[in-house]
Amino acid sequence: MLEHLVHCRESEVDVVMEALGSTYLLDWSRDFIFYYLPDHLLQLIQGLVTERDVQNSVIKLSPNNVYVASTMQEDVKCPEDVSICILGEAGVHKMVSTWVFHKNAVADPYLRLARDKLALGVYTTPGTPIKSVDITNLPRAGDEELPLAWMTVKHWGDLGLMMTHEQHRRRGLGSLLIQATAKLAEHHGYVGHACARDYNTASKNLMAQLGWKVTHRGTCLLRKCEKK
Repeated sequence: MLEHLVHCRESEVDVVMEALGSTYLLDWSRDFIFYYLPDHLLQLIQGLVTERDVQNSVIKLSPNNVYVASTMQEDVKCPEDVSICILGEAGVHKMVSTWVFHKNAVADPYLRLARDKLALGVYTTPGTPIKSVDITNLPRAGDEELPLAWMTVKHWGDLGLMMTHEQHRRRGLGSLLIQATAKLAEHHGYVGHACARDYNTASKNLMAQLGWKVTHRGTCLLRKCEKK
């Protein structure tokens, strides 16, 4: 599936739509998704997708809230007996296989993110004391090790794929990972932000507890071609 990300100010909509309508870079015959379209682009791009559709495709919309950290925690503390590490290969495969919103995702792009030190996990490290998380000097987990919780900075800068193993929930590991990954995104020049679907109550509540604020709405538009 092809992945597209389009964003602009309202004053730039005409220029963007003209470019989308004339470009040869988009393959309208394949399955694709536009991520987090702002309201001022949604209907226009939906109309363009419908106009270019000759296969009776299925178009699905998924509204999201886009959150940004109102304040970035300066000192992220890791509790004793666990450490935050760059995901190893087993951790990446675990993260991708448990991604409930994209069940057909392949691991290769996320293995590359891990190699670029953008995918993090919380791992058991018995005997380690409470410590500050140094985003600039994170260890890399072994390729056979499985994390207790995991998350990544995605290709376009938002935080996603966060999950905590069922046996390790309610320990604050998700909150810890979000704060550390947001600092990682900031270190790489991104504005730390995350998206939560309207029905994802758990994520929305967690963002609220951390003091993250909704800045705008963004809708994912998925187009799937009808199989012949």
